[in-house]
Amino acid sequence: MMDRYQNTESPDLDDLDTQASVEPGLADLAPESAARIRLFIAERTVKGGSSPADIADLYTSPEIVADALATAYLVRHFVNWEVPDDWRSFQDRITAARDRLSLNATASELLAGLDAEDYFEYRPRSIFDDPDEEEDEHIDAMYDRDPLLSDLRDSARVSIQRIIVHEALANGLPPIRFMELREDLASVGDERALQYLDLPYDRGERPSDWDDLRDTALRIRQRTDTRDLDPLAELVEIESQFPEMDTSAQLKLLEKRLD
Repeated sequence: MMDRYQNTESPDLDDLDTQASVEPGLADLAPESAARIRLFIAERTVKGGSSPADIADLYTSPEIVADALATAYLVRHFVNWEVPDDWRSFQDRITAARDRLSLNATASELLAGLDAEDYFEYRPRSIFDDPDEEEDEHIDAMYDRDPLLSDLRDSARVSIQRIIVHEALANGLPPIRFMELREDLASVGDERALQYLDLPYDRGERPSDWDDLRDTALRIRQRTDTRDLDPLAELVEIESQFPEMDTSAQLKLLEKRLD
């Protein structure tokens, strides 16, 4: 008769030793679980701490449950009382962003701000800093008509699309986001992108494709008003998972998550 206390699925001892010795970092985790942990850190910063319920929600969130390394990473912090270097580094960045942007910024706004900073800091140089001849023809100002998003360089178009969508989903963004974008475009002499960006802010005339993108984002935000869901946080997660995906496609993916 089989002992009812016998574990018939006991793992190999070598496997246990290996798992015990693993000390994963954020870079080792699945994009979904890493994004969930970063959101937790940002929320803890905004609230000035976290409750046992917050920690329990983090541990039992679908993203963490689906990633064994994520649980091991959280054990390092909450069980072993260790602050991993990348946890501390991200915490410092979030704190600095909050001081720099606004003490009233939400966790999603702080993450969006860091996302923009990372994009500009680590963007491919072949696109932004060293445009090829094909890109060069898209940086001159247009005089026969106002430019559209399709008239801009790929990198400039993506940056402006993110600003449009993030502003709509967050119901406004810190002014520094727009200042940084203008400074970046000016630094590479992209007069056409600056011309496009100035249409709504200097002339009060939003281009049609700006309105189309903004309306889509506003529609998504309205769908989440009655749900416990932060649309900007969801979009930032999608952007981190699919950085090469077009902004319109990212919004469609976000809408599918709401269905």
